[in-house]
Amino acid sequence: MAIDAAFTDKQVLAAQKITEALAVLAPIQSFSKRIDATEKGSVLVKFPKGSGSLEFDSEDYTGGSANLDKVLVPVREVSHKFELTGLNANDGITLADIDTAELGTFLSLVVKEVTDVIVSPAFTASAVDSSSLTKADMNTLFVETKGLNKVCLLDAASYATVAPADQNGFSLTGGAFGFNKVSFVGNLDASIQGAALGENAIAIATGQNTAKWAKLASKEDHLMISTPIGNVLYRQWVSSDTGISRGCFVMLFGAIAADTGSSVILTDLA
Repeated sequence: MAIDAAFTDKQVLAAQKITEALAVLAPIQSFSKRIDATEKGSVLVKFPKGSGSLEFDSEDYTGGSANLDKVLVPVREVSHKFELTGLNANDGITLADIDTAELGTFLSLVVKEVTDVIVSPAFTASAVDSSSLTKADMNTLFVETKGLNKVCLLDAASYATVAPADQNGFSLTGGAFGFNKVSFVGNLDASIQGAALGENAIAIATGQNTAKWAKLASKEDHLMISTPIGNVLYRQWVSSDTGISRGCFVMLFGAIAADTGSSVILTDLA
């Protein structure tokens, strides 16, 4: 079957898509996750919690605790579809011309699903007032957050307040104020202006229903894109009845609040 804009070099194309995915998924890639879901349902995600103790000259090396917690993450199939009409084809437009933007859209919507769980009262409010955020406040947020890999997600107004004035400043995305990453997120819940989060604050579960897609492999062109939160399947095919070229990004996905005590949300305290 002829495939419009077929994947002629899948290795090169996959590498390009991975690069694109890294930037979009940066705000959420460090959270606890499992990437082996194979069907819709629930997935148990485990994460470290608490701290153990150091023993000196132990006699029997027994006892202690696992310091492990778990949360059940509901998993659904999420997808984003797009297509080209005959008019588009006449203008010389192919799926390859738009799939980069469509992948960005899909991954941005996935990020929103994650940030949607950052709400009160599941997460407690920081002592910092977002209406007058300062660089010193960022240090306070860092102290309020528990974990070894901390991230800070901010809305546009808060991010602009602490961002460097020009290129001679530092990159917030590369880490700042002690956080491993400080990211602008444009789709936070309206009630908050940001969140400082430990790596176990949110649990993510992803995967692919490979058995389902294997049945369509002879009728479609498939490209598996490896991302920091699991594999995204890029499907591409032509409808036999209409001749319309279609594309779709799809994965199994779920996110839920986990160790909320490790994190705080940023609100306007006025």
